[in-house]
Amino acid sequence: PLVVYLLSYNESNPYIFSLINILCEFLAYLLWSNFLINRFNKTTALIFAFSPIPLCLMIIHSADTIFYLFVTIIFVNFDKLKESKNFYFLFIFLFLSLIVRPSALSIIISVLIYFIITKSIKNFHFTLLFCLFVVSLYYYSPYFFFEVDKIKNFIYLSNSLRNYIEINLFFPFNYFFIYLIKFFYLFGFIPSFSGNLTIYFLRSFLAIFFIFGFFLILKNTKKFEVIFINLTILFIVFFLYPTYRYIMPITPLLLGYSINYFVLIFLKK
Repeated sequence: PLVVYLLSYNESNPYIFSLINILCEFLAYLLWSNFLINRFNKTTALIFAFSPIPLCLMIIHSADTIFYLFVTIIFVNFDKLKESKNFYFLFIFLFLSLIVRPSALSIIISVLIYFIITKSIKNFHFTLLFCLFVVSLYYYSPYFFFEVDKIKNFIYLSNSLRNYIEINLFFPFNYFFIYLIKFFYLFGFIPSFSGNLTIYFLRSFLAIFFIFGFFLILKNTKKFEVIFINLTILFIVFFLYPTYRYIMPITPLLLGYSINYFVLIFLKK
């Protein structure tokens, strides 16, 4: 990503990028905590604070954390950013997210779809967003084709599972089963290459809450949230490798919905 190049991140110069990562995660944590308090309650925000998500993102130094902050800013402030008077702030944060990660394509497509549905944007502003999308799509197209080519042989599946599908399932049930597996892998059930069972079980435990939160969000009336989350997940399931980091920007909301569901049940007792 361009941001890594600009910061000259390497073994002999890790400090600036590392400090920026920690700062980005801290700012994103504050934004999400405030969002969860306003959307749900303080209990949900408190449980989120003690979840592994903020800590893991602060420890793992990656451009994903910077991208996580930019997407967080757009997501939690979208009700304000979608207003015509704040359009250029929205445009700037979309641009910044796009120079960090190709995953930002999902959020700019979601913004475009939202404005098409609601018809609440000026033609000139929509044209600027569409141009940004086209340029970004062209820039990241080699990456996209590389990812598609990488997974065409279903490398994320074990040999035994791949053989079972080839022998016992026929079209279209074989692809349905594969996409279903990718769905669960994406949320954290994908086997760990490190062989660390503790990490895998922790990741799988969180995946249960993420998936539950995803289905709760389907009943949400917030158009942008539904569009962005569904587009992000479906695009990865159908076209990309099911890696956990792709859904990192939406995990706080998935966890928030899931936690809040159980918090409300507990408070009713």
